[in-house]
Amino acid sequence: RPYVTLRSVLGDLDINTHDALFQKDVRVYTRGNGNLFTDELAYKNRQDIVETHMPVTIVRDDIKIMGKSLWYSLKKEKMIIKESRTSFLETGGGTKE
Repeated sequence: RPYVTLRSVLGDLDINTHDALFQKDVRVYTRGNGNLFTDELAYKNRQDIVETHMPVTIVRDDIKIMGKSLWYSLKKEKMIIKESRTSFLETGGGTKE
């Protein structure tokens, strides 16, 4: 798995299941796989799934993806983003859609 740094205002960890819920200004930074921004993010340890039902933004290199929710299986490395919109960022700060 890639190196990940996660930051949020609030976080809750169930010490029995190792499920976690992060809330308010959630930011996930990865080495080489982009960055994710949302207001709530849940990790379900048993299923090895990360998900949010809040608006989400992912930025990687020159691509910005925004969606209404996200589901990601860490085991299968499969991601589903509902109602997504993708922008291609130009060098120099502009965007191209």
